[in-house]
Amino acid sequence: VAGALGIALCAGVSSFVLLLATGMPYPVALSLVVAVTDLLPVIGATIGAVIVTGVAFTQDVRTGVIVAVFYLIYQQVENYALYPTIMKRSVDVSPAVTIVAVLIGASLLGIVGALLAIPIAAAVQLIMVEVVVPRQDAA
Repeated sequence: VAGALGIALCAGVSSFVLLLATGMPYPVALSLVVAVTDLLPVIGATIGAVIVTGVAFTQDVRTGVIVAVFYLIYQQVENYALYPTIMKRSVDVSPAVTIVAVLIGASLLGIVGALLAIPIAAAVQLIMVEVVVPRQDAA
């Protein structure tokens, strides 16, 4: 949970800075929408980005394009750099396992699977390290 809150905080703060820089109305409320929706793994960041981009397009086409490009780049950075790094520190699971676990969990059980994927991967890793490997070493 702490890792997900950290990622959502990063999304909210970066959105707030972008919205202030582009002169969007209600930057606090819109960045809060991004932060709250970012708590949903896999699709949450996209939902928040679509909402804020839609509001940006109502202001000005140029602003809408800037916001859309920002979220496109930010989501790639979050998915492939930020999310694995933070989850590795919070549950001590490698970045590759984190990405694979979320993809498998989301494809099997949707949002619930994505939410449970990293704790399950951490539990499997713990069982392997604490039970399976010592038994193999003893045999």
